[in-house]
Amino acid sequence: MIKIGGNEKFALREGWITKGLKIVGQSSVNPFLDDDAIIKFGMGNNMIKSLRYYLKISNMIKETKDSCKLNTDNGIDILIKEDPYFEDDFCYFIFHFLIVSNSKSKTVFSFLFNDTEGDVFSKDMLKDIVKKAASISNESINEKTLDNDISIVLSMYAKEKITDNIEDAYISPLINLRLIKKIDSNNYKKTSENIKFLSPYLVYYSILNCVKQDEEGLNLNDLINRDNSPSKVFNLSRDQINMYIDILRKKGLLRFESTAGLNMIYIKEKITLKDVIKEHYC
Repeated sequence: MIKIGGNEKFALREGWITKGLKIVGQSSVNPFLDDDAIIKFGMGNNMIKSLRYYLKISNMIKETKDSCKLNTDNGIDILIKEDPYFEDDFCYFIFHFLIVSNSKSKTVFSFLFNDTEGDVFSKDMLKDIVKKAASISNESINEKTLDNDISIVLSMYAKEKITDNIEDAYISPLINLRLIKKIDSNNYKKTSENIKFLSPYLVYYSILNCVKQDEEGLNLNDLINRDNSPSKVFNLSRDQINMYIDILRKKGLLRFESTAGLNMIYIKEKITLKDVIKEHYC
C-alpha cells in the first residue's frame, strides 16, 4: 500500500525521535491520544501527529487502539537505552533503513531509494515514479500532497536554503547520513559519503532481507537490483558492496563464491535487527 501524507507538512527534526521514544517507553497508555499530549510532548498538535507518523512508518513503535509501546522485536528498547539521545549516526541509519524498507506502507522514502534509477534524479522524476506505481495498483494519490511529501522528504536528507520562517528553520538528523546531495532546485544526487559509520551488521541484515525463502544463495547482480538491498537503501556502489561482503565473510556470516562468471552469496547465519543493535553496542 502506498502511503502519502501523514507528516502534517513537517519534516523530522533533531530530537523528535528520542523524545517520542522516551515518552512512549514511560507511558502506560497511548501518549499520542492523551488529553495532555501537548504538555507531555511540548509540541503543537500537528507536530505530535507528524512525530507519531514517523515512528509508526519506521516500525519503532507498536500501536493499538488503546496502547502504544516500543517495538522490542526490532530492539528499539535497546537502542534508546544504549544511546538515549541518538548521538551515534548508527541510530539514524537504523531509522533510515526501517523507514525505507517498510513493506506494508510504501512511502516517498522507499520510492526515493528503491525506484529512482541512477545517481542523479529530479523531483519530477520521483513524482512520476510514485504516480505510475499508484496507477498500476489503482490507488488514488492527491498530487498536491505528493508534491509536499517529496519536498519534505528531500529536505530531510539534503538541507534546504535557510529561511526567515522559524517553522522552516529546522535541522533534520538524516542530513548527517549524507545520502542525498542537492544539485539545484529540482535535481539531486545520491551519495554514500558517510559509509564509515555504516555498520557491517546492518548491511548484512539488509542482505538477509533480500534472500527469498526458497533460495540457497543469491547472485550479487540480483542482490544489487532488489528492493531494500544495501546498494539501494544505502547507495552503495558495487565496489563498496564487495568491500562489505569481504568484511562479512571474514566474520563468518556468509560465504562468497565466484565460479563460471557467477558471484554467489551464501548465508551462513541468520540474525535479527535486535542482534544488529546488540552487536553494535557490545
